[in-house]
Amino acid sequence: MSICVLDTQAGTTLGLSQFLSAQYHLVEGTPLAPILEPRRTLAPPGYHSTKCVSAGLFLLLGESRLKDRLGLPIVPTEITAHTVAYQVIKYGVRTFFVQEEFARAVAATDLPHDFTLDDLHWPLAGMVVGFPPRFMQEYLGRDLCYVYAANCDAGNYSVAALQGCPTITVPRSKVAWWFYAWRDGNLECFASSYLREDRVDETIAKHCYTDYTGLKDEFGVQADKEMTDRLSGLMLKLLVVLNTRPSLVEQGCCVRPERIKHGRVKQHQLWSPNLIGWRYQATVERGGNGTHASPRLHWRRGHVRRQPYGPARGQRKLVWIEPVLVGAGMVESQNEEERLAMNEAVQQANTQPGPACPQAQGARAARTFCAKEYKLVALRECPLPEEMDLCDTADKAAAYWRAHVTSHPAFNPEAECFVVLLLNTRRRIKGHLLVATGTLDTILVHPREVFRAAIVAAAAAVVIMHNHPSGEPEPSEADIKVTRDLIRAGQLLKIEVLDHVIVGAGDKRTSLRELGFFCS
Repeated sequence: MSICVLDTQAGTTLGLSQFLSAQYHLVEGTPLAPILEPRRTLAPPGYHSTKCVSAGLFLLLGESRLKDRLGLPIVPTEITAHTVAYQVIKYGVRTFFVQEEFARAVAATDLPHDFTLDDLHWPLAGMVVGFPPRFMQEYLGRDLCYVYAANCDAGNYSVAALQGCPTITVPRSKVAWWFYAWRDGNLECFASSYLREDRVDETIAKHCYTDYTGLKDEFGVQADKEMTDRLSGLMLKLLVVLNTRPSLVEQGCCVRPERIKHGRVKQHQLWSPNLIGWRYQATVERGGNGTHASPRLHWRRGHVRRQPYGPARGQRKLVWIEPVLVGAGMVESQNEEERLAMNEAVQQANTQPGPACPQAQGARAARTFCAKEYKLVALRECPLPEEMDLCDTADKAAAYWRAHVTSHPAFNPEAECFVVLLLNTRRRIKGHLLVATGTLDTILVHPREVFRAAIVAAAAAVVIMHNHPSGEPEPSEADIKVTRDLIRAGQLLKIEVLDHVIVGAGDKRTSLRELGFFCS
C-alpha cells in the first residue's frame, strides 16, 4: 500500500468539496468533458457534488502530463491511480452512492477468512463509490467522499481518447483504489492495490506502506497508514457484502433528456444516482430492560459465512450475518439532554470497530423499523407546447401520453401501464405519475396509489389513462368498474376525475366520458 501527496497547503478556508468544485471549470465545456463526465448525475443530499468526480480525474491525469513535460519521475502509486482512472473512464465514470446506515453496518462486519479477492463480483470493473462525508469524517478523521475503484486483469491499459496519456501494463491481476482526502487545509491523494490471489482478511497486512513525499514525520506517516488500512478494509467489506446481497445495488436511470436548440445543447441529460443499500435497515436490539450484559450502546459485529443448503446440505452459499446495534431503544421519558447524549453515543458506536461483544442469556434481537420524513420530488421536466398545456379534451390527454409517458424509463409498451395526469383548477397539466405496470392484458389499480400523488401535489382534478398493448382501445368490463370506483373515491376526496382515456395503437384512443360512463 502506498501514499502520495499531490498538492499541499491548498487553502485552509476551503473543504474538499469546495476545492474540487472550484476546479471543475477547467473541465466544463472542454473536449475532456464528455470523457470525464459522460453522465451528469445529481448527488443525493449530504454527499459532495458529482463535479468533484470529474475534477478529481482531471487533476490526476493533468499532473502526470505536467510531470512528463518537466521530466519528473512518476511514483508507483501514481501509476496505480492512473490504471484505476482508465478503468473508471472505460466504464463511463459511474458513481454509486452508499447509504449512511448501510455503510455503518458494513464497517461493523468482519471479513471472512475463506474468501479471496478473486472471488469478488463487482457491480462494475471500474466505478466510483460515494460514501457519506459525515460518516467518513467520523470513521477516518478526514474529509473525503469519493473513492475511485477498479478490478484489473493482467494486461495493458489505456484510453485512446486521452491524448498523451501513457499505456500502463499490469503484470498481475489486482484490485486497486485511490481517493482524495482533505485535512488541515491540505489536499492529499492516496492509492492502494492488492493482488487478487490474496485472502481478503490477510491482504492488508501482507502489503507494505510507502510514503513517497517525505513531508511528514513518523507519527504522520503512521496516522496515514492506519487511515488507508481502514478505508481499504471498508472497501473490501463492502464488496464482500454486495456479493451476498446484489439486490442492494440499484441502477439509476435518465430522468431528464438532453435538449438541443439551434444546434447547441440547451439542457444536458440528467441521470438519477446509482444507489447502494438505500433500502437497508439496520437490525436493532432495544436496550433499557436490564437483560443485556452491557448496557453500553455498541455494535454486535456481523460476519460473512458459507452456509450449507440444498439436498443433504451439500451446497454452500455466501450469507451475510448482519451486525446488530445493541442498546438503541429510546425511552419516551428521556429529556432533551439525554436524547442528545444518545445520538452522540450512536455515532461513537457506529465508528468504533471493537471486538464482538458476547451475547447474554435472555437477550432477544428484534428488527425495528424507523419512520421516515417524506417529500414530493419532481423526477424530470416535461416541456409542453402551448396547444398541449390545457388538458380539456381526450385528444390533448392522448397527445400528452405519446409525448411524455412513452419516454418514461419504466414504460413498457408490451404491458398495460396506468398513468394519472395531475391538473390545476384551470385544467392545466401540473405533471403525471406512472402508477402501475401490469401484464399483457391485466393491471391492478387501487385508489390509494392513484390519488396519493394528487393529494401531495395539491391537484384539483385528475385524468386517468392506460394503454392496451393489443392496439385496440375499446374498454373492458374491468376498465368500466375501475373507472366508477375511482370516480367515487375522487368525490370523497373532492378531487374530480375528469376522464378515463384508453390509448391504443397510432392515434387510436377511447374516452369513457365520451361513451357516457361519467354521467352524474
